[in-house]
Amino acid sequence: MQKILLLLSLCAITAYSAVNFPYPQNRNYGNSTINATSSNASTTLKTRFNTFLSRLYEEGTCNNKFKGTCARIKFDTESQTVSEGIGYGMIIMVYFSDNTTSYQSHFDKLWAYYQNWTNGNGLMNWKINGFSSVIENNGATDAEFDVALALVMAHYQFGSTSSKNYLDTAKALISKIRAYEISSNNLHKPGDAWESERNPSYVSPAAFEIFKEVESSQSAKWQSVITANYTLLKNNQNSSSGLFSDWCNDNGGVTRGKYGYDAARVPWRIAWANAWYGHADAKTLLTNLYSRFLSSKNASDIKGAIEMNGTMSGNDKNSTFVGPFTNALSYSSANQTKMNDYWGALIGFTNEPYYSATLQLLTGLLASGNMPNLKALQPGSGNPSSSSGGVSASSGVLIDNFAGSAEDRVFAKTWEPWYAYTDVGNSGSSTMQNTKSTAIGWDKDKNSCQEMVSYTVIMQDGSDWVAKIDRYSLSQGGNKDEPYVALGLQAENNGLTTTGGYNFSGCTGGFTYSYKGEAHNFKAQLKTVKDYAYHSMEVSPASNNAWKDVSVPISELRQPSAWGDKVDFKLSDINAFSWELKGGKSGSAGLSANTGSLAIKNFRCIGTMTFPSTKPAAKCGGTSSSSKANSSSSGGSSSSGGSSSSGIGSSSSVSSSGSSSSIDGDGTSSSSDDGEDTPIISVSPNGTNSGAFAIKNGVNLQVAQKASIEVFNLSGKSMRKMNFFNGSYYISLGDLPKGLYIVKVKLDNRSEILRIPVK
Repeated sequence: MQKILLLLSLCAITAYSAVNFPYPQNRNYGNSTINATSSNASTTLKTRFNTFLSRLYEEGTCNNKFKGTCARIKFDTESQTVSEGIGYGMIIMVYFSDNTTSYQSHFDKLWAYYQNWTNGNGLMNWKINGFSSVIENNGATDAEFDVALALVMAHYQFGSTSSKNYLDTAKALISKIRAYEISSNNLHKPGDAWESERNPSYVSPAAFEIFKEVESSQSAKWQSVITANYTLLKNNQNSSSGLFSDWCNDNGGVTRGKYGYDAARVPWRIAWANAWYGHADAKTLLTNLYSRFLSSKNASDIKGAIEMNGTMSGNDKNSTFVGPFTNALSYSSANQTKMNDYWGALIGFTNEPYYSATLQLLTGLLASGNMPNLKALQPGSGNPSSSSGGVSASSGVLIDNFAGSAEDRVFAKTWEPWYAYTDVGNSGSSTMQNTKSTAIGWDKDKNSCQEMVSYTVIMQDGSDWVAKIDRYSLSQGGNKDEPYVALGLQAENNGLTTTGGYNFSGCTGGFTYSYKGEAHNFKAQLKTVKDYAYHSMEVSPASNNAWKDVSVPISELRQPSAWGDKVDFKLSDINAFSWELKGGKSGSAGLSANTGSLAIKNFRCIGTMTFPSTKPAAKCGGTSSSSKANSSSSGGSSSSGGSSSSGIGSSSSVSSSGSSSSIDGDGTSSSSDDGEDTPIISVSPNGTNSGAFAIKNGVNLQVAQKASIEVFNLSGKSMRKMNFFNGSYYISLGDLPKGLYIVKVKLDNRSEILRIPVK
C-alpha cells in the first residue's frame, strides 16, 4: 500500500510542471479583433480538450528512427495517423498546459513520433499505420508549418535547455521547409515531392511571420512568401461568395473541390494572422467573406460542403465548418453578437471524429483568446507588430493599483487624479450610476477653473479597489456622433522637469492593466492632437466576475483612419489616458454594449519610469509642501476634467467609504474613529476670508491658513476627520446614509458647529 501511495505521489509530481503562460490566457489579441464573450468559454473548451485527450491521443513504442515511447493523434480511421494531426496535437499541448498540468511530455512524444517517420528530406511521411509502418510517403506542407510553429511556441511555453532546445530544433525544421516546401515563385508546395496544385488552406501567414523572425537571415525570403501566398488567396477568393476552394492553380483558379474539408481551414488561418499581426490582406479577405456570405448566415444555417457560389449542397453540420467561420467574424467588434452565436454552435458539438474534434479545439483556442503569440509575450521580444497580449499585467512599473489608505486612492503615483465623463457636453444622453456632484476643477481645454459635474470613480469591487464606471447606459440623444462614457487618468505633468514632473518616455513596451466588463477603447491622449483623434486600441469584453489582463503595445495605439490630423505618437506627449465605452449611431451596434460596467486596476508602464517625490501646486487653490516616495498620498494635483474623443470631461469626487478621486486639492486627512481615511478636494481659487457654510448634502469651506472638520452622526460616532490648508473647498457628504449630521469645524483660532441634512 505504501508503494502504491508513493507511486501516486510521484506521478502527481511528474504531472505538475510550471509553464510560462498557463491556460486559460483569455488574451485580447489587439488589432481591432474580438473574442467570443461567453463567460465559461475557456472552461467548456477545456472539457472538450480532456475528452479529446482520452479519445484521440495514444502512446506507444517507436522503433524506426526514434527509439522509445512516442505518441500519435488518431486519424478519422483510428488505426492511422496523418502528419497534420501531429502538428495540430503539438499546438494543442502547448496552449492547454496550465498551472496544474504541463503537457510538455505529451508534446515531446508527439514530436518523437514525427521524427520516427521522416523521409530523406527530414520531413514526416504524411500517413502512418499506427506505430508500425508508412502508408503514404513524403511530406504534407501544412503539417510542417504547424509543427515548426509549435516548436517555437514550446520554447516560450516550456523553456529550452541544452539537451532539449526547441528553438534550435524549430530553426532546423524551418530551413528544411524553405528548401523543400517553398517554390521558386515563393508559393507553398503542397508537399516536398509535388507542386502541380496549391492548397489555399495550407497558407499560414502567422507561421510565416514567426519563421521570418526566427530565421532572421532569411527574413526577406519569408516576406516574399507572405506576399505571394496572400496574392494566391485573394485570387482564389470567390467574387460572389467570398469562399475559397480546396485546390487551385498558381493563379488561384479552382482546379478541384468546393469549399470543402480542406478549404474550411482558410478562415481560421487568416483570422489567426489578423489576430497576431494585423495583416491588412487578412482583414480584407475576412471582410469579403463576411459581406458576401456570413452576413446573411446564422450558425444554424452552416453545413458543408459548400458550392463556390455559396449554395450549401452538403449536410455536414460540424466544427470543421462552424469553427473557422467563428474565427472569421473576429475582425470587427460589429460582429460580436454573430460571433457569440457561432461560438455557441461550435462549443455545442461533442464526441466528433478526429478532424472536426481537432478543429473545434484549434478554432476554439483562437476564438476564446487562448492562442496568443507566446513569442510576443516575452519582454524585449522584438515583435512590435504583434499585440497578442504583450507582457503579463503583473509585470512592469506600477502606475496605480489603488492600494493603501484612502489618501493613496486619491491619486496615481504620478500625483494625477482619476475622473469620469459622459457625452452630455456634446448633447448626448449617456449616463453612469456613479455618485455625482458639482464641483470646481481645472478644465485643460478652457485653461481655467470651471464648474463641472464630478463623479466618484474609485470604489471597492469585491476585495479590490478599482477605478470603475458602474452601471452605465449609452444613448446618442442629440449628439451627432456615437454615444460614450469614459474613465480617465490625468497626465498633465508628463514630460515636465519642474516639481511634480515625471516622464512616460521609458514605457517603450507600452502599458498593461487588468479589467472586468465591457469592450472599450484604451486611449493615450496626446497634447499634440487638437481634434480628439487620439491614439487608441480596441479591447474586447471580459467577464464581470473575473479579471482579464491586457497589454497595449505602442504599435497598437493608432489614430482613427477616417478622420483627424495625423500626429506622430510620442510617449512624452501623453497628457491623459482614457478607457472609453462607445456605442453606435442611431441605435446600431457599437464597440461596447449599450449597458454594463467597466472596472480597471493594476495600471502599469512596461519599461522604466520614476515618480515625483513632491506633489505639484494645485491649480484651483492651495499650495503644498507634502512629499511622497513612489507612493500616493492625499494632496493637491494639477487636474483636469479630461477630454473624450469628442467632448469635454468631468471631474471626480469623494466617497464616504474611503473611495475617492480628486479634482484638484490640497486637503490632508487623518484617521477617523472608524478607521476610514477620507481625503478632500479643493474646488475653487484661494479664499481670502475663513468661513464654513452649510449647503445641501455638504459644506463649503474657505480657509485662510488651516482648518479641520470632524463629522458625527446623531449617535455621536465620528464618521470622518479632515485637515485643510489655505484654499476653497467643497466637502460632499452626499454619499453618507440619509440623515442629520453634526459637523465640527475648526478655522484658524475659532470653532463652528454646523448641522448638515443628507437627503
